[in-house]
Amino acid sequence: MTKRIILLLSSLLLLFLLASCGKDKDKEVVKEPDTIEKPKTPVKEEPVNEEPTKEEPAKEESNEQAALTIEQAKVIMDDLVGKIRTVYHEAGSKYHLVDQVLTDEIYHSMSKDFQPIATEQLIKTDLFEIAKDYCYSGCDARYFPGPTGYSLRFKILDSTSEKVIIEQIFPENELYGPIIETVTLKNIDGTWKLDDFTFANVLLNLTKEEAMEVMTMNGFSGYQFVKEAQWEDPNKGLRKIYVFQVNGNLNEQVAIFADTGYTYILPEGTPLVSS
Repeated sequence: MTKRIILLLSSLLLLFLLASCGKDKDKEVVKEPDTIEKPKTPVKEEPVNEEPTKEEPAKEESNEQAALTIEQAKVIMDDLVGKIRTVYHEAGSKYHLVDQVLTDEIYHSMSKDFQPIATEQLIKTDLFEIAKDYCYSGCDARYFPGPTGYSLRFKILDSTSEKVIIEQIFPENELYGPIIETVTLKNIDGTWKLDDFTFANVLLNLTKEEAMEVMTMNGFSGYQFVKEAQWEDPNKGLRKIYVFQVNGNLNEQVAIFADTGYTYILPEGTPLVSS
């Protein structure tokens, strides 16, 4: 009896132990999960102290007009002088200046026509003086610069986008001796205007080529150069001339004087001294 009780107790103890082992088995140790690192705030990179790229300064567009070429200066000068001549010519009939004296009031009205083509300085001075003496009925007086197509040695002495100074020479003719002209053009607010002009007598020393230019300017064509010679001037002594043969009905010979550019038709048999 006692043995059975002991056996029963032993069985119960064994069951109890087994039950305890099962519970312990179920209770597994939960391991702490590995620490999850939080995303790191990105490190701000310090800016590199590089020299800033220097930008090329923007090129300013120039509003300046280019200085005149010789051909442009010739065209502009001839145009301005031609328009100034026209103002005087028309003023003669418009203001009855053939038989009426110029007054300040009349010239003030005339000056309005000069304003687009001449500077105020020229209008108040030289053009006014010319207006008082001008041959409104017509004459051969020399008032203005001559046409560039009949000049020699045309050149620009000074040239900018604002002012051009021109020099040209005219050979002697039946009205006046050899003349050197100096003409100034000014650019006023984008418009070229006549600003000044002066005349002076001059002695030339023409080359053969320049003498040929004079022949062409005087309307001779089909000529041939004959020779360079000396002509005996009763007043001036020996003078150098260039002799040309002109093809035509008269088969003339023409001399161009080297010192003045004067054109002279040689009478037949004129004695010459060879150079």
